[in-house]
Amino acid sequence: FTKLTATQGGGSLRGNASVDLGRMRYQANLTAQRLPLQNFLPHMGLSPFTGTLVAQGAGTDLMSPATALQLKAQIKSFCYGHYDLSGVDADANVRQGHILADIASRNPLLSGNIQLNALTQSKRLRATVSGDVTQVDLHTLGLSQQPLKAAICAHIDVESDLKQFHKVQGFISDITVITDKKNYRLHDVVLDVLTSRDTTHAVINSGDFALNMDGSGGYEHLLKRGNGFVSELQNQLKNKYIDQVRLRERLPDAHIYLTSGKDNILS
Repeated sequence: FTKLTATQGGGSLRGNASVDLGRMRYQANLTAQRLPLQNFLPHMGLSPFTGTLVAQGAGTDLMSPATALQLKAQIKSFCYGHYDLSGVDADANVRQGHILADIASRNPLLSGNIQLNALTQSKRLRATVSGDVTQVDLHTLGLSQQPLKAAICAHIDVESDLKQFHKVQGFISDITVITDKKNYRLHDVVLDVLTSRDTTHAVINSGDFALNMDGSGGYEHLLKRGNGFVSELQNQLKNKYIDQVRLRERLPDAHIYLTSGKDNILS
């Protein structure tokens, strides 16, 4: 082990660390107290960092079954721009192509727990992400122009070759939208989305909103041609009607079935 003690700008970094570059093995037990990251990375809106890191492992490629890692990290105080990331605890374990991670967050931006259970064997990622978020600030995240918060539960299964094949299936439930004046309870959202080199398939249901789409080409191809479709769909939903003929004209490579009423997450 190498004992570390560093001070800068009124902050400090202390602890022990070791690295074996030949076998790419490493261990670290570090504590930062108001470490002025903004002095090392200026113009990024970073604040002084207070937190801890305990880690030991071998290898850095998370897709390799030879990589092993045990990690515990705690962010006690840290801001990135106007994002308050304080109060975050993370635990991760990587072994023989199996990744387990738990994140607990307690701050004004996000309060809740998120879990990841993933397999990375054969250069293919299969993962389940579940979360119980009691509050997320959508306005601070830039997802809403007005003050708006939400609470959700989610269970999402993901499969990907990290190239052109991606599959997402799952549901988002217990959705509550919180405004200054009122809370709104929304319908669950069910997702079934798959994209490959030559096909994209998507089924999304929530309340009386139902989308079933099959398209030629992968998602990148559809995204290039999809701006007009998205603009048209947003305009129709805003004006409370659905014109499937106009939607098909905007995305001729796709077969689309869409219905929407007044009782769904987008209305």
